[in-house]
Amino acid sequence: MSRLLSLLAGWKGYVALGVLCLCLGATASWRVMSWRERANAAQAARHSVQIVERRGRITFDVEMNFEKARLRDSGATEKRLEEIPRHVTPEMDHDYPVPCGFVRVFNAATRGPIPDPAGCPDDAPSGIALSAVGETETRNDGQYDQVADQLRALQDWVRQQGAVK
Repeated sequence: MSRLLSLLAGWKGYVALGVLCLCLGATASWRVMSWRERANAAQAARHSVQIVERRGRITFDVEMNFEKARLRDSGATEKRLEEIPRHVTPEMDHDYPVPCGFVRVFNAATRGPIPDPAGCPDDAPSGIALSAVGETETRNDGQYDQVADQLRALQDWVRQQGAVK
């Protein structure tokens, strides 16, 4: 035992103590680096979750705003459809026939060219009531309003998603 004490008391003891401290310090620094890496990984994961939550909230808000606009457009369309019988009476439907030429132009503007029926000149009555034309045009306008609101909502969504960082 005295021999061990004499080894530790000399310069060899100081070297051994220095090597021991160096090993313990290296081990501790590796441990601290490991803790830092885990903390950075946890912070990155937390940041990713926050981004996903913000984007989900944006999606939900935009969907709710679009749904409100869609319901508002549907209500306005239904209200306009209810007004058609007041403005286009059955007598008007009977007295003012819709010509075949108008039907062709209307269909071409709405859906693209439709083949002409055999034997229907442009000025001949088509058999379609004026109120049916009004109803079709009102529904088309309502769909246009909904598509326009949907496009606005999509643009708003893209803009807001791009701003999330």
